[in-house]
Amino acid sequence: PRLAAAFRESCRWSAKLTFLFFSWVLLALVAWSLMPLTLYPRVRLFPFQQLPWPVLTQSPTYWFLYLHQILATFFFCSIDMNTDCFFATVMTHMSTQFKILASRIADLRLRENTQKSKLCAEVDTSTPHDEMYKELCLCIETHKELIRLVGLLESLMNPVAMLQFLVGAVSSCVVLFSATYSPDSSSAMKCWGSLPLLLTQLFLYCSGAQHILDESE
Repeated sequence: PRLAAAFRESCRWSAKLTFLFFSWVLLALVAWSLMPLTLYPRVRLFPFQQLPWPVLTQSPTYWFLYLHQILATFFFCSIDMNTDCFFATVMTHMSTQFKILASRIADLRLRENTQKSKLCAEVDTSTPHDEMYKELCLCIETHKELIRLVGLLESLMNPVAMLQFLVGAVSSCVVLFSATYSPDSSSAMKCWGSLPLLLTQLFLYCSGAQHILDESE
């Protein structure tokens, strides 16, 4: 029951993480998309990228480009969020499997201490020792399978995860530099507003990888 509870807790945490991350990004997208409407019709601004040609701010071209930016940004953010949440969920489940394996090995140690006390009392413990040996062999095989699975996931996830991580790190540095040295206060506020999203992405990868390292030791 304790191991099953740990697995259920991992599933709940993965679902909660996905929901919170999606909600956070969608809330930021909605807020960012509606901000230019607060200045309409005095100033016609686009939600994400301003275009230099004045003719594009005339109706209906303005509304077409406005909706196009919103839909395109939502589409690419959905791809990015799905990838990040998938990798974070996989790493969470892997760390949980290592945690469950460690609990099984710890239970074997407790049972071994119990059998030693029974042995001192001159009780036949051959059958329990056989069961413990089989359980230990099963734990070793499980550990081998987990290591093999980690290697497989590493070979599959390395290119995409590394690209995601590098893009997030470079984007965070560029945004932080722009927010610090930009003379335009509105541009600086936009940079500071987007920085938490980029840092959240980096946190997902770093925390997931660290949990796997901690539980696999």
